[in-house]
Amino acid sequence: MSGKVHNKLLQKSSRLRALGPLTPDFSFGFQVARVKPGEKSLSLPFKRSPQLIAVSAAFLAAFSIPLFIVGSSLPGSGSDSLFNLVSLLFSAFWLLGWSVGVFILLAVFLALVAGRETLYLQPGLAWIRVEVLGLGVGVAYKSQGIKELRWEAASQSDGHSWRGSHLAFDYGGETIRFGSTVEAQRGQQVINAIEQITMTRDAVVQPLKMNHDLKASAQTTLPPSNSIGGASVDPVGLTSISTMALIVANLVPLFGVILWNWQISEIMLLFWAESAIIGFYNLLKMWIIGRWSVLFLGPFFLGHYGGFMAGHLLFIYALFLSGMGAADPSVGEVLGDFISLWPALLALLVSHGVSYQNNFLAKGEYLSRSIKQQMSEPYKRIIIMHVTIIFGGFLIMAFDTPLLALWLLITLKIIVDVKSHLREHGKQNASVTE
Repeated sequence: MSGKVHNKLLQKSSRLRALGPLTPDFSFGFQVARVKPGEKSLSLPFKRSPQLIAVSAAFLAAFSIPLFIVGSSLPGSGSDSLFNLVSLLFSAFWLLGWSVGVFILLAVFLALVAGRETLYLQPGLAWIRVEVLGLGVGVAYKSQGIKELRWEAASQSDGHSWRGSHLAFDYGGETIRFGSTVEAQRGQQVINAIEQITMTRDAVVQPLKMNHDLKASAQTTLPPSNSIGGASVDPVGLTSISTMALIVANLVPLFGVILWNWQISEIMLLFWAESAIIGFYNLLKMWIIGRWSVLFLGPFFLGHYGGFMAGHLLFIYALFLSGMGAADPSVGEVLGDFISLWPALLALLVSHGVSYQNNFLAKGEYLSRSIKQQMSEPYKRIIIMHVTIIFGGFLIMAFDTPLLALWLLITLKIIVDVKSHLREHGKQNASVTE
């Protein structure tokens, strides 16, 4: 049931985002600091159900118990070993991911107990916000898209019966509902206010400023280049800047092998760190696509992805660190290994930054992705890359000439990386131009 509701909300959100200039503005922040002359703030009736409050409280308590149990059993800081650090990180990332669900349940509970629905009106815009102590989530609808503004009586025949009598209007093929248990006389007063303030002819849209406002709309997202939507979008190929930057960044470890005598342990640690760099840029991409929704989905992604990275780090050290039978390395030794890899790490950071700028932003890849798709995007490339380098790492350990084997591993990694890069960005660019 919850899956169907989630999919329905995603489909509704996608249809609204496709409205171009009429795409609603989403916001998360504190209430409007001051309502100017010609604007109006209306507090709408908000129905409270003791049964729903009790159910939400029970779910909140049930989901909070694991949070406190795991939090109270976090590994202590007495040991400076890598294993202790990884155990701490893994637990912390799990807590981060789990806390997203607890936070959402807490927000629902507080909204049911102390929330209110507020309507902010100004020429050209109508903000509908759900607030708790001034902090809330809101959506701003443009007057040009508001159709069939009306009051609806209570009905038991649809999924909105909990609202009782309420207000509604059509927007981009969707029905937007607000208010609950609104009497007919009060509903007509609200309708009159919307028509007089928001839907005035030739209204100049100047969005209300929210404290700490985080907005997501087609207008606030970075604009694509003027080639998007036509055949002039250059496909990503071997000679593209992002591809060449990727190849150059992957060649830096060769200089490390030749000049600084890097061994298999350093190379494997470097490739692990590249996964962290990919995760960092993925968070930026999620922000561009989803804006304020990253406040909820970002911690979930960090929890899942971070836990995967923490376990993988321990795996790398257990299998490929020189002296496999040696004692568990200290955190200081791990940091020392990372510091020695700074030239290659910087090259990889720049390489993925070039791809982020040239492909994701400039060529408008963000226009064809949902935030849900972007959350899963890193795993496709990382799984292929790490299967390749782990397989190559075992081959190196079997070679009598490790220098040649390292060259072969880096070459193999470049081939896999370039193929994955072309497959990912070539397909995305094609979908943008269609």
